[in-house]
Amino acid sequence: MASASTSAPDFELITATRYDPALLLPAQWNTAANDGQPSPFMLLRYHHARLADSAHTHGEPWASTAAALADPSSDLGWPVFERRFQAAVRATLSHTGVLGITLAPAAPLSADPTLASTITRDTSILPPGLPALIPVRLDVLPTPATEFTRTKTTKREQYADARERAGLPPFGGDADVLLFSDGGRVSETSVRNVAFFRGGQWATPGRASGCLEGVMRKWLLEQGRIILDEQVIGGSQRARKAGITKDSVKAGEMVLLFNGVEGCRLGMVEIVR
Repeated sequence: MASASTSAPDFELITATRYDPALLLPAQWNTAANDGQPSPFMLLRYHHARLADSAHTHGEPWASTAAALADPSSDLGWPVFERRFQAAVRATLSHTGVLGITLAPAAPLSADPTLASTITRDTSILPPGLPALIPVRLDVLPTPATEFTRTKTTKREQYADARERAGLPPFGGDADVLLFSDGGRVSETSVRNVAFFRGGQWATPGRASGCLEGVMRKWLLEQGRIILDEQVIGGSQRARKAGITKDSVKAGEMVLLFNGVEGCRLGMVEIVR
């Protein structure tokens, strides 16, 4: 009998991206992020790297898959579509290296999907073409940080529970829920990373919050459009170390939301007393 450490895991790794011909040559930022190769998938190389990091995090029995993914030129078998359309692409990866693909409809882009991240303290009028604001409801209970919050897998009970507490369906809908850890530090939403306008910049929760370090989050950090919350200028060192806490979040506060399917969106915090 196989030991618990080498038995087959009861979960798969996940990454979700956007397939959209609009991300080819017109989106130079996406081409640059894919090592100069035009791609209809949003941040494709970043998704590959995320799967590799997640496989490494979960150790055995993911070792062989992690080793294969360590080569950035390895081909996971991403699909090639012959017709023009937009889709949310959900990829699951088993510990044996089998990639599964499911598609869901995605609305056409009304503007550059990174446009919302260009808003700064000097922005007086929101740029045209931005999608509608997403209501973001502050959770009422903490979501403990674990390896299943720091990596994206099919084990998503913690997110389903948070959405249920917020009165949201398990999937979809026009709203989201803002999560925080046992220590009260804000981490992410159920399907997006988040940034708050602090010290004149968009600041996103750091790794210590237990958040998923998403692909769009990584790109925004590299581009200098967001910073980590512990880097916010002003306040005490203790406050910076504590990050953005649930008690510092205000009802009606505008936040920046982002993931590998939608790009960047604006949201507004709702707090239920």
